Amino acid sequence: MTTAAALHLLGLHPAATAEEIGRAYAQRRSELAASGARAPTPGLKAKYAQQTAELDNAFRIAMEALLHPQNLPFLQPVEISTSPTPPPAPPAPSPPSLPPSLPPVEIPVAPLPALVPSGEASAAGWKRPWILASSAVLLVAAAAAGGGWWMQSVNDRREAERREADRQRAEEEKRPGDPSRATKANPWTNSLGMKFVPVPGTTVVFCVHETRSRDFAAFRADPASGYTMTDDNWKTCKYGEVPVGRGASESADQSSHPVASVSWLDAVAFCEWLSKKEGNTYRLPTDREWSVAVGIPQEPEGTPNELDGGVEDEYPWGGNFDASSITGNYADSVAAAKLGLTPIADYTDGFATTAPVMSFTVNQHGLYDMGGNLWEWCGDCEHGTDSLGENKTLTSSRVLRGGSWNLNDQSYLLSSNRYYYDPGYRNYGSGFRVVVVAGSGG
Repeated sequence: MTTAAALHLLGLHPAATAEEIGRAYAQRRSELAASGARAPTPGLKAKYAQQTAELDNAFRIAMEALLHPQNLPFLQPVEISTSPTPPPAPPAPSPPSLPPSLPPVEIPVAPLPALVPSGEASAAGWKRPWILASSAVLLVAAAAAGGGWWMQSVNDRREAERREADRQRAEEEKRPGDPSRATKANPWTNSLGMKFVPVPGTTVVFCVHETRSRDFAAFRADPASGYTMTDDNWKTCKYGEVPVGRGASESADQSSHPVASVSWLDAVAFCEWLSKKEGNTYRLPTDREWSVAVGIPQEPEGTPNELDGGVEDEYPWGGNFDASSITGNYADSVAAAKLGLTPIADYTDGFATTAPVMSFTVNQHGLYDMGGNLWEWCGDCEHGTDSLGENKTLTSSRVLRGGSWNLNDQSYLLSSNRYYYDPGYRNYGSGFRVVVVAGSGG
């Protein structure tokens, strides 16, 4: 086999370097070894062994051309023969002479495994002395030529493993942790940037604000939620020509306004999605929990319908109903001017419809907008106490609390006031707030 033919068999050009020869040889030999191992018949195995022997021969010839064959008298190409009669054994080669100044060094080298079946190897006339000598050169040359390539492969694998470890660590750091560690001074923050604080008298942590349009957008954008809505009116909701659930110059996907025009079913689906996403248990607050959070823990036992309006002269901001005491987003002078609504006398909050969450005074528990902005869905049925998870039928009206941006009537603004709608009902005045069961994640 000529040098040109050897390089052609290796898939290389005539000016190939030792590194290119070593890399091509190592890759092709690995492919042949894998193919031989998978070969289903002895005939195919013999075929791949024959090709491997030819590849080894080509590698020796190519390296001989680079390493000056006159310095390597024992390295000679081997002609592969399939004749059943083995030729006479060649005389054992003499080892190369070394310069007098360098003492000889013996390097023990194990022989390579047979590259062809024993009968064919015998037929080719291969003898152990020749194999030992040529194997030494083969290993040294392969190490010199292909070692850099092999080390690069190892380094690439290590770099990929490091990047994967960094990714997993970053994902773990994003997990919000245990909500039960939240305090009023140091709220717990979830993966959407929603902040939560404990409310004494309950076993949950409350989101300090109503669920924002951008929070709901993350839910709707995730195919893993598996939830289908008949419309996405929450994105485009308006009252007259004024947007609801977003500012005049922003999209709902980015808005910090509370999401409007969402049903009880939509709110429950959001909680289920976020629970699965984070590993914490999210849900709507019960009617009782909402009463404690707004500041009327003294309510007696009873159904939401029975308790409706039962605590007089108690509002989310305090005990007085006058413009100087009220704080929150209700029907005001701006809503009257832009939308024709009847406002609370002498009251101005600056917003015709919804306002960005946390725009008004916080209550004693660190919660915003417990009155006004949007009605908030609770988990309960109108005629059943603490019935979250029970009676989930489309005929059971659900409780809403807190009032909304378009209200002016004193009775509707009471902390104990309730409103009721079917679970599938969507309205420009309805939104929701979520709670997390303390200790449910971490």
